[in-house]
Amino acid sequence: MTTKSTIDEKAHRLMLIHFSQAMSVRDAVSIAKVHGLPGGTIDAIERKEHGFTLLQALEQRMIISNNSGIMNKFCQTLFDIRLDRLANMVKEAYKNNKVELTAKQNNPIIQNLPGPGHGGGGDVPMDCDPNDVSDAVLSELSGCIGNEWKQIATGHLGLKRYNVDQIEEENKRLRDKVTAAFVMWRGKNAGCAGVATLREILEVIDDVDGDAIKVLERHCNHVN
Repeated sequence: MTTKSTIDEKAHRLMLIHFSQAMSVRDAVSIAKVHGLPGGTIDAIERKEHGFTLLQALEQRMIISNNSGIMNKFCQTLFDIRLDRLANMVKEAYKNNKVELTAKQNNPIIQNLPGPGHGGGGDVPMDCDPNDVSDAVLSELSGCIGNEWKQIATGHLGLKRYNVDQIEEENKRLRDKVTAAFVMWRGKNAGCAGVATLREILEVIDDVDGDAIKVLERHCNHVN
């Protein structure tokens, strides 16, 4: 695949037309928020032609263009906020113009994971590295974390504010929110997200309950 940095402007415009038609108002608002567009622009997106209004605002801020580097970053943000269908549309359009974007889908945020003794067998999902912390461990750990989870997520797990907003929107129970944050961290650090690594992250945080560290220490011993 070519390494050229732009695609034809006409092809880019055609892709934007299809992109605009494919997104819902909710999609457009999510994209606007994650890119920090002002409230007035978001109100306009909700009131009228949401796709056109959004894309116009993004182009004015050079968040999108026919430059592959810019669009790769935009595409990765779409994956990050779970708009995989739109992200893949962008990737396919560029691929058809012989430009390969490297943005990729994150491991899914898993909701309502079974707790220990409730199925799942403690296995790591098939799309996760077998050395990474399992669903069962994360579910057990999440029972030891309270409302401080958001500070842990953004301050220590490397998640963004929009990741936290997304998790809150998709999960109702506190425990599910905490689990989803850890699952997202695992997905972003696949192959390097073992029990010991997570213990090292959490044990230096003053607000983390000692029971959470004990859970990880116990499973570290099982691994060893």
